[in-house]
Amino acid sequence: VVYSGDLRMHGPNPERVAAFIRAAAATNPKVLLIEGTRLGEPAPSPERLAPLSEPDVPGRLVEILKGTDGLGLISLYPRNTVRLINIARAMPAAGRTLLLSPEMAYVYQTMGGDLGQIALFERDKDKQARAQGTAQPWLAELFASGVRVLDAAAIRADQSRYLLQLFYWDINELVDLKPVAGSVFIHSNGEPLGRFDPQFELLTRWLDRFGVQLVWAASSGHATPADLHRAVAGIAPALLMPIHTKNPELLAVDGIARTLPELGAIYEIGTGKRVK
Repeated sequence: VVYSGDLRMHGPNPERVAAFIRAAAATNPKVLLIEGTRLGEPAPSPERLAPLSEPDVPGRLVEILKGTDGLGLISLYPRNTVRLINIARAMPAAGRTLLLSPEMAYVYQTMGGDLGQIALFERDKDKQARAQGTAQPWLAELFASGVRVLDAAAIRADQSRYLLQLFYWDINELVDLKPVAGSVFIHSNGEPLGRFDPQFELLTRWLDRFGVQLVWAASSGHATPADLHRAVAGIAPALLMPIHTKNPELLAVDGIARTLPELGAIYEIGTGKRVK
């Protein structure tokens, strides 16, 4: 049985996915369980531009920020450290510094990011924890590392010099940041992930209240429908079972048997026959 997990050919290492497909095919699998998140995705629109590859994201951010006079804000997925590091390296081309929240900066540093290429955003709760001696060890060590530290007042005074990563739960920092006209919030696969999330409406209400424009610059963590079909054909299982998708029926390859699994059901390996 082969399980794909989430995979994509438009990431920074497509050769790893190709190697996985070859290795999976070599096992002559009886069953392939493969994600199909993007099956049936809507066509590109003003809100959903043509998908970017992962290496294209930093360049797109530079384009956006060069046309922005105010503060740049960005929502990122914490575990996508490749994107974090690449954005930090690209910011000099935009004339800005990437500012990270402490939690994100800790992940960035731990995964090999250079603290010299970023600055640290100090929130009031961080100041209080440090002043009272209640800061967790990782937080105290981060602030003692020599990394450049800026608070809301410092950012507010020179907004065009920064791209600030902001978690959704810190969106109330906008009250102290006071974004000037022309500021943008770049959604780059951070939470809330999309309009299907109830929190997304609250995010947009905050942005509207402060006159911040919402723009998108992201690269999906999931394979395109075309790449999914190529992966299935390359692995050539005896039985295909698409999962992690609302549209499993859209993944079909000639010559490969398919079963659309149902929640709670039990299937026989090899035949795909439902036994319970």
